[in-house]
Amino acid sequence: AASGAVERKPPSRVAADAEAALADAARRGTARQVRAACALVRSTTGGDIDRRFGIGDVTPLHVAAWRGDARVVRALCDAGASLTARDGESGWSPLHRAFHHGNARAAAALLARGASLHAPLDLLGRSPLDVLTRALRRRFDDDALDRSRSYRPTASSTRAAAASAASSSSSS
Repeated sequence: AASGAVERKPPSRVAADAEAALADAARRGTARQVRAACALVRSTTGGDIDRRFGIGDVTPLHVAAWRGDARVVRALCDAGASLTARDGESGWSPLHRAFHHGNARAAAALLARGASLHAPLDLLGRSPLDVLTRALRRRFDDDALDRSRSYRPTASSTRAAAASAASSSSSS
């Protein structure tokens, strides 16, 4: 490099750098950054934007669905990301992740691009719809519990309940 020659990285290093840029853009970038990273990956690795990375063996679309940025999800889908890719941890698709993390806009973007509520099934045999159902049930149960903890009867509601109980017992 001291002689003015351009230092070239080996092809495998260039591809790894492109894939890392895409993973980072999916994790915390904008849709524009994701599109640029997808173009870089296509030019260096032949277009594998579903390269898996990280502890969960996830694709960039899994990360974007977890993150909840619908614009990033759409950019990855438009670039050809797999809607049915299953992660290496639970067998979840990007839609499973969006539902589990309560990311409605990301889920809507995935569904608009053709993701299925019924497939693929995860390692426990659950569809994305099953994960949504479980998440909603958990959310409603938590809301009901919060309301019951904060409920304080008023004098009028206590009198009404006592009167109702008295009329029920006298009619028996």
